[in-house]
Amino acid sequence: LNFRLGENHQAEVRVGNFITSLNARDRREEVIPFLEKLCEDWPQRAYLKQALADQYQSLGRTQDALRLLDEAGELLLNAGDRAGAAEVIQRIIVLNPNEADRYRQLLGNI
Repeated sequence: LNFRLGENHQAEVRVGNFITSLNARDRREEVIPFLEKLCEDWPQRAYLKQALADQYQSLGRTQDALRLLDEAGELLLNAGDRAGAAEVIQRIIVLNPNEADRYRQLLGNI
């Protein structure tokens, strides 16, 4: 509802709290489908892609995490959020993708 109302920060806080709550109650298996649905419903929300990437990464699904982080970084760059995009690109580089040099070059150009 917060996303629909344009209350993005509040929506992100609530999503983060819900994820934390599920993980704390050992209901981790519910987190990924929840975030996948949100990403499907709100594909322009970089925060959701990053949150899902975190979950994928924690399960060893590095390629899925990289794909989502790349998408999130692109969304942030297109929105003019250079600092946010730089943070995402740094996260990508830490995961050591095959094209890490391309990401380092992009980071240097931001």
